[in-house]
Amino acid sequence: MKNFPGTLIILELYVLGCMSVGCMSKTLATHNGADEALALIEACPSWLRGPGGQFPDPGPIMSCLRQLDGFQTPVLRAAIQQYQRAHARVGNNRAAATIFLLNRYLFNVPEWAPLTNGLGFGGWVGVPRRPREINLMYPLYAGPAGEISLGPGQVGLNGSYAAIEEFDYLEQTYGRRQSYAPKQMH
Repeated sequence: MKNFPGTLIILELYVLGCMSVGCMSKTLATHNGADEALALIEACPSWLRGPGGQFPDPGPIMSCLRQLDGFQTPVLRAAIQQYQRAHARVGNNRAAATIFLLNRYLFNVPEWAPLTNGLGFGGWVGVPRRPREINLMYPLYAGPAGEISLGPGQVGLNGSYAAIEEFDYLEQTYGRRQSYAPKQMH
């Protein structure tokens, strides 16, 4: 093997430069589980009512969310970005609703929050509101022991959904749910 004296220094500078601006974690995330997380998101059953107006069985949906919860946050973010690109057309309620639900499961959002905390990421219709509050967890709810469950619910999307922006906002504002923090190194 030939030795190129300047190559190692250039590589070290590139790695150090990337680490300082954060490009390594985003690049590695796409090669470190994002494809697996994307496949799970794609396979996750919809929580929206079916053609007959029936609510789906929450068991498989919650199982899917629990599996996705095992991935690290940057990996999930990369997978959601890929999912959004693949389902980018406006009006794709099923795809948008999947990420809407996942965002609420991953992050420690309160059930009720000031109305301003839930606006600006999409034109969701059907999310419960009070005079000055919005139910940020909807359609999820926390049981008596803190377990997260899926209740019946239906939303519609009027316009587009800024899923990644909401993901970033929820992560920064509320953080990951501690009881469901990543357990595996995906």
